[in-house]
Amino acid sequence: MKKLYMPLCILLLVSCASNRETRSHSLVKIDEMVPCDTSEIENFHKHILYYLIDEEIENVWAEYTSGSLDNSWDGPIAKFSSMYNPASNKMYRAGDSYIPEVTTGQIIALNLLYEGYIRIPVYFQIQRVDSEQKVIEFVYMEQNKSHGKQLISFFPDTIEGENFTLIRHESWFQSDSAVRDSLFYSDYHTQTVDEFHQTATGINDYSIKPVTEKYLIRKGLFISPVER
Repeated sequence: MKKLYMPLCILLLVSCASNRETRSHSLVKIDEMVPCDTSEIENFHKHILYYLIDEEIENVWAEYTSGSLDNSWDGPIAKFSSMYNPASNKMYRAGDSYIPEVTTGQIIALNLLYEGYIRIPVYFQIQRVDSEQKVIEFVYMEQNKSHGKQLISFFPDTIEGENFTLIRHESWFQSDSAVRDSLFYSDYHTQTVDEFHQTATGINDYSIKPVTEKYLIRKGLFISPVER
């Protein structure tokens, strides 16, 4: 059964990359992209992951928002490809001598590599970088086969007198394949999100570990999504 499971996963992942997604995009094409409709986001699938980082929140926030984009997405799964900034009408590509930090409005292109040889381009727009609430939000582009958004929230915490940062990473997603969304998306998405946080915090060698909701409740650290 396991031998059949992985090829089926790959076929479903590839089938969700549209013709537009499977080609590289020029400046004009990215400029034409629009965010997907999230007005009925409550009807999408939802996936939540939590992480504890052994560092104060201000330092962690700076790590996520002050570094160049290519450093944040530089793993074997998710690799930065390009970024278009509508405000300045400028395109930045992997390998450029200067790539700016994350700001609202940017359209970012990543290449996702699964099983070592299946490459899937994905595109999303940064909708919010809130330094007061400590929230980063981005929305998938309409041209993606999968639609939805992701919300990354940062919270200060103290465990046995030590300062920590708790990250809650919420994802909403929906494609035209119910089988893919229900059975396969979460596993691959978790791998990708884990890698993103490990890469982002690894620049300064911060210690990070994935934790479960049960662990947070047991430690008295759980923060319900409705609280923010």
